[in-house]
Amino acid sequence: LTRWLQTLLADEGPGQGVLAQLGAPRRLNQGQLSAYGLGLAQTPLGRRRLLGHGGSHAGYKTYFLLAPDR
Repeated sequence: LTRWLQTLLADEGPGQGVLAQLGAPRRLNQGQLSAYGLGLAQTPLGRRRLLGHGGSHAGYKTYFLLAPDR
């Protein structure tokens, strides 16, 4: 997970532009805007936009939250 995040945050090479695409809001079938992009959810915190993703598997749980505009 750490290596994947480092690649996304570097915004170069194979990860260039990927973070922006994963975190972009998407429209639902009815046209309603969703804060969940392609695997990353947007969470507002004050004037900041945070992106996060969580997961779990048989006794393990993880979650990351980052501020890509910082």
